Amino acid sequence: LDEAAFAAKYEADERPIAEMVPEAKKHLQLAAEMEEAIPLRMPLGLFTVSCTAVRNTLVERHRSLAAIIVKRMSAAPMHSAHETGKRFAGVLQRLNQPTETIEEVAELEEYARQLPAELAELQEGIKAMVAEQEVVDQFEMVSPDADVKA
Repeated sequence: LDEAAFAAKYEADERPIAEMVPEAKKHLQLAAEMEEAIPLRMPLGLFTVSCTAVRNTLVERHRSLAAIIVKRMSAAPMHSAHETGKRFAGVLQRLNQPTETIEEVAELEEYARQLPAELAELQEGIKAMVAEQEVVDQFEMVSPDADVKA
């Protein structure tokens, strides 16, 4: 299995996190099973065969596939956080616009009246983002620093 092709396929898929979790768990489980099932050495009569390279290759392959899936899963809350930040910045920008006329003040007051509904919508988005991140955090895999920019 070509990891680059697998990663490209996974990046192209628009699957919800809930569908990716079982596949990531499956690969981690297979890695653990292979560590248990494949011995480091196997005696064959007078000889001892080292299975370390085969074992490590298979275990690392499954761990790598799981990491690809988890990286894709972690993109969803990161994207949500970025979009939510942009929306909050838009609210702040609108509230910080200088007003010079009574009409502008009235428009700003009207905007402020509808603000609780907009903020409630943003809060729901934050709750969904936190729930997605908690699912990703179950895997206890570290994201590269390049992926986590403030």
